[in-house]
Amino acid sequence: LNDAYINAGELWIGTDKGVSGIVDGRWLTTSYDDWYIDGFFEFFPVTTMASTPGGDSLFVATQGAGVGRFYANEVDGITGASTYAEWGPCVLPSDNVYSICVIGDTQWYGTDKGLARHDGHEYGEGWTAYTTKEGLVDNFVQAIAMDAEGKLWVGTRGGISVLDGSVWTSYTTGEG
Repeated sequence: LNDAYINAGELWIGTDKGVSGIVDGRWLTTSYDDWYIDGFFEFFPVTTMASTPGGDSLFVATQGAGVGRFYANEVDGITGASTYAEWGPCVLPSDNVYSICVIGDTQWYGTDKGLARHDGHEYGEGWTAYTTKEGLVDNFVQAIAMDAEGKLWVGTRGGISVLDGSVWTSYTTGEG
C-alpha cells in the first residue's frame, strides 16, 4: 500500500500494482489497465492522491511519471515534465509529485523542484509554476493545504510558505 485517500463515500487505494477504488460500497473495475505498461506503478510508485470535492475526478501522483487523472473510471489525462506526458505541454516542475491539493477547479501539485498550479480541466493550458524565485522557502514541497481565508499553506523541507493572493510569506525555524 503506497497511499489511501478517503472522500465522502469513496476509498481510493494506491499500490505498486495500480489504483483501486470503492465507491458507495462497490469495487470499481480497472478498465484503465490498458493505458499503462506492465509494472508501471512498480517503476513509478503512487505517492499521493486527491479527488475533486464532488469525487468525479481522482488525481494520482507518482514518483517519476507525474500525475494521472482518473475520470469516470477511466484515465482521461496524464501530465508530467518528462516524455511520459501525453497531454502536454504543462509546467509541472518535476515528475516526482509528493502532494496534491484540489480546490474547486484548481489543482496544486507539490514536487521536489517546486509547486505547480493548474486551473481548469485542459492540461495544455492554465499552468503556473512557483519556486524559490517566486517566493517559496524551499523547492521540495511535501504538503499543501488551503485555510478558510483562502491562504495556501505549503510545507517544504526548508519550512512553510504561505501564499496570500500574490504575496508569499515564509516561516522557518528562525521564526520559531
